[in-house]
Amino acid sequence: MPHLAADLSALQGKLVDLLAVMQRHVYHPRFAGCFSIKHVLNPMVPDLTYDDVAIVDGQVASVELARLLFVAHKVRGRDQLRRDLLAYCERDLGDGAIAGPAESSGDVTRGDARRGERPEAACPECAEPRCR
Repeated sequence: MPHLAADLSALQGKLVDLLAVMQRHVYHPRFAGCFSIKHVLNPMVPDLTYDDVAIVDGQVASVELARLLFVAHKVRGRDQLRRDLLAYCERDLGDGAIAGPAESSGDVTRGDARRGERPEAACPECAEPRCR
């Protein structure tokens, strides 16, 4: 989409990766020392889980996206796979719900996590490098 290049470039400088903010200032025991969206989302927004989506893992989503793009499917199966991928992506991006409800979560600890307020053990379940 070359026609959007200028607009997208202008937005790029306004984007902020909230990982550093979360690691430094927010901790919940259920993060288990990991700050990937899979570990942060549910403690921050308890009503938002992956329980109601068919695809719950980024690696599976990548494989399914490749199947959608490069493997012939019946129209119905293709449409369902597309819906499943979109549902996963919406959830993985936080469904737009993190900004509001997180402030009211009473179990969240605020403060400088680098002062020992979070465990340093690596998450045994998560393959994301940010968690280690």
